[in-house]
Amino acid sequence: MKKIFNLILTILITTSFISCEDSDSSDNLSRITSYVDLELNGPSIEVIRLNDTYNEQGAIGLEDGEEVDVMIDGNVDTSTLGAYTVSYSALNQDGFEKRVTRTVVVAPTNTSTINLEGVYNGERDGKTHYNEACVITKLSEGVFLASDFFAGHYEKTAGYGPAYAYKLIFLLNLDNTITLLDAQTKPFGVIWSLTNTAYSVTENKLNFKVNNSPTFGFTVTLTKN
Repeated sequence: MKKIFNLILTILITTSFISCEDSDSSDNLSRITSYVDLELNGPSIEVIRLNDTYNEQGAIGLEDGEEVDVMIDGNVDTSTLGAYTVSYSALNQDGFEKRVTRTVVVAPTNTSTINLEGVYNGERDGKTHYNEACVITKLSEGVFLASDFFAGHYEKTAGYGPAYAYKLIFLLNLDNTITLLDAQTKPFGVIWSLTNTAYSVTENKLNFKVNNSPTFGFTVTLTKN
């Protein structure tokens, strides 16, 4: 009888110990967290004119249907031409951050009225031809967004993918030259400059050279379809 009692006691102690172990180990298990649903009020790219007033539209953050505080970081100097980034961020209840950005372009009051919007075929160094190499979207009078000023060379032909398309915002000046306002992507980790820029009205062509250093660059011709 004593042996049976000792056996039962041993089983109870062992079971209790295992239960405690299971309880303790569950404390280290990961759990699911949901990021804040963060959306901009207004466009992700906004164009205003020099010395105009920038009106901050903000963003809305929701977590499980409840509005949360959104922090805004960034300054727009409307007296200086260029592109500015405004960041919006919010934390969920577990402290994880969600962030979105808006690009604000301060453009000259006098720009070209030519509309470059459309799909363009491309050439690199006057040799390699790329069909539908770049899409240009009009953001405002004289201000445009280009999907790839590399004309598809790295993204499609080399097969490097979308991160190697040179997406940018540019200005078409009154003399039909081009000014780079903001690089939306940085292929190979650098901002490529634009030189020798010109738009031919009669041929519907954009000509320019892209450079990532004083010693490396190539010419690109974009012809509107």
